[in-house]
Amino acid sequence: MYKLEPTTQFKKDFKSIPEDKHAEIENVFEILSETGTLPVAPYRTHKLIGNYKNHYEAHIESDMLLIWFKVSDDNVISLTRIGSHAKLFGKKK
Repeated sequence: MYKLEPTTQFKKDFKSIPEDKHAEIENVFEILSETGTLPVAPYRTHKLIGNYKNHYEAHIESDMLLIWFKVSDDNVISLTRIGSHAKLFGKKK
């Protein structure tokens, strides 16, 4: 089991997510806390580079991304960001 710890920025991002999306996000959190990752299908999970080196990204929906960092030594996953491509990377998909 992994412990999910949201960053301050993640908490700010999450507040802007419409409530009708929360059930799907909670499902993703459950999978992530149980396995430490998300399956490639259907989430298109992959490692990031650049400013988010060593972080992972998954597509909860076509334009809703989750970015996290796994601290493997103590089974903690830092929830880093959540939101659209434009919001997180300053550009459109």
